[in-house]
Amino acid sequence: MVGPSGADRDSAPDAPVTTRRGVLLAGAVLLAGCTASTKRTVTVSVPATLTRADAQVLAPALAAENKGLVAYAAAIPLLKKGPAADLASHALGQELDHAQALSAMIQQAGGHASNIRPSYDFGRPRDSADALRLLHDVERWQVSAYLDAIPRLSPGPARATVAAIFANDAQHLALIRQALGLEPLTQPFPTGSE
Repeated sequence: MVGPSGADRDSAPDAPVTTRRGVLLAGAVLLAGCTASTKRTVTVSVPATLTRADAQVLAPALAAENKGLVAYAAAIPLLKKGPAADLASHALGQELDHAQALSAMIQQAGGHASNIRPSYDFGRPRDSADALRLLHDVERWQVSAYLDAIPRLSPGPARATVAAIFANDAQHLALIRQALGLEPLTQPFPTGSE
C-alpha cells in the first residue's frame, strides 16, 4: 500500500499487479489522459532557473503524481456517480496537470522525467469506501513528497510552482477526508502524516 512517510518510500518498488484488472487500470489512465487533454489547454510555466539538483528533488514528486494518476483512474469506476466521483474526476484532471508541470520542470533542468509504471499494487479496492481510502493514502503520500521537496528546491519560481501543486493536493486531501466522514484537516497545516 502507499506509504506517506519513510525515507525509502520512493526507492522500494511496488509489487506489480499481474491481473487483468491491473492492465485495464493502466489503460484507463491513458484514456483519462487523452480525454482530459482534449477538453482543456494546459499551460505549464517552467521556471528558467532550474538546476540538475532540482530535477533530482522533483523526481519523487513526479513518481507520486504518476502513482496518483493510476489510483484515480482505478478509483473513479468504484465511486460510481455523485459528489465523490465528481471530486475524483476533477482531481484526476488536476493531477494530469501536475504531472505535466513536473515532467517539464525535470526535463528543463536536464533530468529524465519518469513515466507511469505498468502497474502499482493498490490491493483490491472493492467499493467506494475502499476507493476513497486509496485516494486518501495517495494524496497523503503526495503531500509528504512536496513537503520534502519544497525546501530543497532552488529559491524562487521553482519553489512557487511546487508550492502551488502542494496546496492543490492538500485541498484534494481535505476533500477526500471529508468524503470519508473525517475532519478535513487534523492540524492547521497538512503534513501527510495523520
